[in-house]
Amino acid sequence: MRNEEQEAVRAYVDYFQAFQELKPDAVVSRLNVPCIFLSPQGAIAMSSAEAIDALMRQLMQGLKQQGFGRSEISDLRAQQVSDSVVFVDIRGIRYHTDGSILERFATTNTLRKTDAGWKIVQIAMHDVDVVLELKPVELSNGQPAIQPQP
Repeated sequence: MRNEEQEAVRAYVDYFQAFQELKPDAVVSRLNVPCIFLSPQGAIAMSSAEAIDALMRQLMQGLKQQGFGRSEISDLRAQQVSDSVVFVDIRGIRYHTDGSILERFATTNTLRKTDAGWKIVQIAMHDVDVVLELKPVELSNGQPAIQPQP
């Protein structure tokens, strides 16, 4: 793993640890402005720190109401795709305060290197069974060889 890739992973892990405090102030500075959050319910584009704070408060309040105790990462994968962009794909487990499993979850995150360090630009929630592996698409004359739908 390249040094910059390690720095991006460290930035993600720091965010992950800070999120567990369920205090929006602990995570807002770790996210890029603008930032986008994707989930099965839709996409939320946040163009200010205040918008990020509001979403984090909503997410964290929901976890508190469910009896959230802690999270752990069960699988983490990273791929640096340029000098300033790293993808971090994780699978995690959230636990209730009594130690029982609350939920399993997965996210693919895009981090970008800024003057202030690595920041999360995009968080995409996805099925825990999906591991980010990009597959080649056959090309024909420089275009994807995909048949149009009838």
